[in-house]
Amino acid sequence: MLLRKKPRNIEGMTDQQIAQAFQDLREGKVEGTWLLMNTPLGDKNLEDRKLAIFIEKYIRNKERVFTKYLPMPSALGVVLETNNSGTWVDVSMATASDAMYAVKQIGISIANSDKKIRFGVCNRRAVLCTKKMAEFGKAFISGTAGSKQGEYRRHVFGGRLAFSMRAVITSINETHEHDELHIPWAPAVQMFKIHIMSKLLRKGFSPKLAHKFIDDHTNNYHPLLDQIFKELIAEAGGGIPCTFQRPPSLEKSSMQRCRITKVKTDARIRTISMSVNITNGPNADFDGDALHIWLILDKDMDKRFIRLAPSRSVLSMDTPRSVSNVFTQQAPQTLTMANWLRSGRNRSRQRKRA
Repeated sequence: MLLRKKPRNIEGMTDQQIAQAFQDLREGKVEGTWLLMNTPLGDKNLEDRKLAIFIEKYIRNKERVFTKYLPMPSALGVVLETNNSGTWVDVSMATASDAMYAVKQIGISIANSDKKIRFGVCNRRAVLCTKKMAEFGKAFISGTAGSKQGEYRRHVFGGRLAFSMRAVITSINETHEHDELHIPWAPAVQMFKIHIMSKLLRKGFSPKLAHKFIDDHTNNYHPLLDQIFKELIAEAGGGIPCTFQRPPSLEKSSMQRCRITKVKTDARIRTISMSVNITNGPNADFDGDALHIWLILDKDMDKRFIRLAPSRSVLSMDTPRSVSNVFTQQAPQTLTMANWLRSGRNRSRQRKRA
């Protein structure tokens, strides 16, 4: 409805009344249909008033309306493919075809019969059509669209985002902190391409030579690129913040805020190394699982994502004053902490006695 701005010269309403009407509309105190039908605003927008009257009439009688057109799937969605092996079709589309044939029988019966079709017959076929369409919608969303091989994952979730990468995970085999990530050379060069370009231009490279240099060394180690990676990590305070997740990120800690602290210099290694202490969150293991990294590009965004840090998932959301199963500790760590807490308690007792 054309209520985007204040209409001018409305007879029967002052400027103050017009402003109040739009204020009430913004605050949800009145409906747009009511304004068009019961105030002079509708005189200025006659087409909108007609639409408002229709909407009001439909709302009052929606339980008795049988529409002329039904929301059937487009023929473009019914994909048929014929080859040497046979004819292939999406199985879920068969249910939609059954729904169309069910409602079509009403028109065929009316056209081929001089007698009046009973209301019960039309009602049963309409209900059958609605039932089949509901079954089709459920099957299409859970199968064709939303399954692991579905359209959403193939064309939406599977799309490449800017400043991101995806690779198979392995464990870090050296001293590290729990939120550290060591990423492979080739994906890192492409993910940080804009940052590397900026550094190269400042070093005197032309845009053409900078692009060529990056392309030539995407799969080959070069000390200048290694130096740039170390500069970027140092400028970020020792670790470049990023989100680390295993799509689809649904459960608690399936997306975690981590830090990139190292870029592997062996270009043949194509895996992301992570701490074994944070694998429970994304339900990941080292048998070929691939996780996704997306860079956090500024400090303001990092302040928002800090809530996803693995350390924020230590406490359980189900049981008060207990540790969740998201954050795991090795047995030596647990024993060391227990001994430290026990020794601290003993020292406090000795002080009290003294």
